[in-house]
Amino acid sequence: MHENFRIALVALRGMWAHRWLGLATAWAVGAAALAWIVVQPARYEASARIFANTDSILNPLMTGLTVQPNEDTRIAMLSRLLISRPNVEKLVQTVGLDAQARSGEDRERIVDSVMKTLEIKGAGRDNLYTLTFRDVDPGRAKQAVAVLASMFMESSKGGKVDDTIAAKKFIDEQIAVYEKKLQEAENRLKEFKIRYSGLTPGEGKDFFARMSETNALLSQARLELREAETAREAFRRGLASEETAAADPGAGASAGASGKLAEVDARIDSQRRN
Repeated sequence: MHENFRIALVALRGMWAHRWLGLATAWAVGAAALAWIVVQPARYEASARIFANTDSILNPLMTGLTVQPNEDTRIAMLSRLLISRPNVEKLVQTVGLDAQARSGEDRERIVDSVMKTLEIKGAGRDNLYTLTFRDVDPGRAKQAVAVLASMFMESSKGGKVDDTIAAKKFIDEQIAVYEKKLQEAENRLKEFKIRYSGLTPGEGKDFFARMSETNALLSQARLELREAETAREAFRRGLASEETAAADPGAGASAGASGKLAEVDARIDSQRRN
């Protein structure tokens, strides 16, 4: 205790001895920060509220499933439809955000920046969302939001085919995540079989602890297997919805997705047999 007090006293004396240097440093840092704030251009925010019936896209794919799409899933789906790269490229060209671009690389950087700046958030009510954009020019920020909202309205009139294709891509990404989980479950089961293939009660007190660990591994594997089955059913509904919506040039993509689904089915059946 006495040693700590002595160290604190030495530190206080050092601070007092260099008080003017510390004060000058604080003033210099404060002045530099103030100058940086002053020279930064003001950024203006424009926002618009849009009504997007994501239920009509997601709910048919998720009917009968225990896990229903939450707010984050809906926003991710809406972002996929609205803030797609083709839409943002068209927005950049329409509003003139690429006026200072001198090359294709400059334009690509501007498009990437706009995609990061655009935000979609829930507005507190079902199917109502807020679209936000910030820019140094208030008129340009307002125009960008208006153009993007208009593009969304036009795409909504184009029918359900594009929405179905986008939903299929979204589900495709989800099934990939669950497929990875299924692979991890398979690896755990394989490890379990190798580790406990010769297990007998005569091995001592450690038997029950190892059996408890085995049960935990099996429970986790079964849980992840059910998740994979849930994703499989959602993906199957997405494919069926796409096929009935239109015989589209995207049929090749559907065939590839069907093959992927068949592979997941086979692996799930293998898990059941194990």
